[in-house]
Amino acid sequence: MKKNRQMVNPHAHSDSSLDGACTVESYIKNAKELDLSYLALTEHGNMNSAMNLYSSAKKAGIKPILGVELYLQPPFIDSLALEYLAVEDTPKMRKKIKELYVHLTVHFKDEWAFNYFSALTPKMEERAVVRWGETKPIATIEEVAGASGHITICSSCL
Repeated sequence: MKKNRQMVNPHAHSDSSLDGACTVESYIKNAKELDLSYLALTEHGNMNSAMNLYSSAKKAGIKPILGVELYLQPPFIDSLALEYLAVEDTPKMRKKIKELYVHLTVHFKDEWAFNYFSALTPKMEERAVVRWGETKPIATIEEVAGASGHITICSSCL
């Protein structure tokens, strides 16, 4: 007897992200129509829709997978950036520095991870605004490692 296997999109946004379009309600409605068992939501640098998805998905009989999308700050970025910009402070060089950041999607295995990243996301947003004047949420390696054992990580959009 074959098992019914389902593909879960591990990187999806609602209208709580700048690059998302659907509401949580329409996302869940669509999942119900497709008879999905799981539904993931990883907002870009925030967790504003997480509780709405969690409670709405549970009511609909769908297991919610919560997470967040972020940029991982490379070690020693401040000294690297200063060295690069000392040689050539141009928009092209600033773009190269930004490309050093790794784009990740983090999924929470438990409530501890949810609470950890709930406290961390405002810091990530603050760091992004201070560093680049953009809303790319930046976490350090140490911050992400602080949740070791409570999260899974995958690459994000290119």
